Amino acid sequence: MRTYRNLYHRIADFRRLLEAWTLAQRGKRYTLTAAEFEQHLDAELTNLYNQLSSETYQPGRYRSFMIHDPKRRKISAAPFRDRVVHHALCSVLIPIYERKFISDSYANRAGRGTHAALDRCTQFMQRYRYVLQCDIRQFFPSIDHAILKGILAVTITDSQVLRLCYLIIDSGAGVLDDEYVLRIFPGDDLFSAAERPRGLQRAQPQPVRHGISFLGFVVYPDHRRLKRVKGIAFRRHLYTLYERFERGEVDQSVLDVSIRAWVGHVMHGDTWGLRKAIFKPIKLKRRLP
Repeated sequence: MRTYRNLYHRIADFRRLLEAWTLAQRGKRYTLTAAEFEQHLDAELTNLYNQLSSETYQPGRYRSFMIHDPKRRKISAAPFRDRVVHHALCSVLIPIYERKFISDSYANRAGRGTHAALDRCTQFMQRYRYVLQCDIRQFFPSIDHAILKGILAVTITDSQVLRLCYLIIDSGAGVLDDEYVLRIFPGDDLFSAAERPRGLQRAQPQPVRHGISFLGFVVYPDHRRLKRVKGIAFRRHLYTLYERFERGEVDQSVLDVSIRAWVGHVMHGDTWGLRKAIFKPIKLKRRLP
């Protein structure tokens, strides 16, 4: 198995950090923390560069909040400056690990993503009569840090990179503890299980003709429907945004971008009737896309 060393200098690099900043700000440029970072960009990047070069960088505290999409979940977000470091690190590690993934892994991979995964799901449903849809319960809260570090150390032999990886992993220790319920499996030793918790798979086979809930759609062998809760959520968001637009609180461009992004997504399903129903009640002063 090939191993990789002499990587750290590529992460602790000012140009790399500048590129990482451009990635970190996507979709977050107008948030307070991202705007503050950009306001002092040279100083912030220089500070990160010096800290990484001297190996004195320390991650900040996570900010946690709850979402209901549709079920209740706790989200923990790293400070913006740490997101810049994450992108710099990932830009070096992704090419290494990309070749290790199976072809049907779609999350956070260039050229893949949600719509490619939906297309692949349809292909499988047209080939097979039954589907076994598996879910790892409480996946992120149940990730074992010791095992994760061991997996990294098999391939990455650069001690400085490993130290940075471990530092970032350790910074999230305990953040999701209140979201995890310990699961004991047959044959588990009680003490080792308590020290090294794992997730539980949830599975129920069913005929593909009944459709499966997947990535916001209900997918059938020959068509897709947007999940009802997704349509309701966007309609609520759109009407609220339009009211703000009418009051002059947001620009036309903000409304356009929101609509274009949603339409571009739901066009991957049979949603023409849904789109007409959602947009029909809105009487716009100017023509929308």
